Amino acid sequence: MVIGIGGASRAGKTTLAERLKQYFQQEGKPTTILHQDEFVFPIEQIPRINDLVDWECPASIDFRKLRQAIEERLGRFRVVLVEGLLAFADPAVDELYDKKIFLDIDEATFRERKASDRRWGMEPTWYVDHIWNSYCKYGRPAVEGHDWLVLNAAVPIDLAEVIRFLR
Repeated sequence: MVIGIGGASRAGKTTLAERLKQYFQQEGKPTTILHQDEFVFPIEQIPRINDLVDWECPASIDFRKLRQAIEERLGRFRVVLVEGLLAFADPAVDELYDKKIFLDIDEATFRERKASDRRWGMEPTWYVDHIWNSYCKYGRPAVEGHDWLVLNAAVPIDLAEVIRFLR
């Protein structure tokens, strides 16, 4: 099973992926997580915006390598979790997902959480604006069909609800 988890920066994608991995492993199902951030192109190949690297655009991700990694892991794991802002941005990767989870977050919650995020140092306000705008442009998929679960990520995620959806 391949599960895609998407949503804005600081929505809880990695946390949910880790919780699901723990759950599936306790169920005896070998599980792995692929983080979209591990599949970025070399920095010199990524577009820039105002002299900063634009990590927020689809052109920053090597989707071919991500797809290859998913296909390779399917031979070794029962569950492959793929998480990232742009988890649903590439049709060739998107078609591999058996289930899709979208962590929806409002702009105020995003900005509040982002203000306390110091992983990349202090980001300029215009870049935080750019992150939000890129999420709205590239990261918010059209959530149609029975294979989607849309969760309000501004509140704690109910793991039992997620598990019911994945069964």
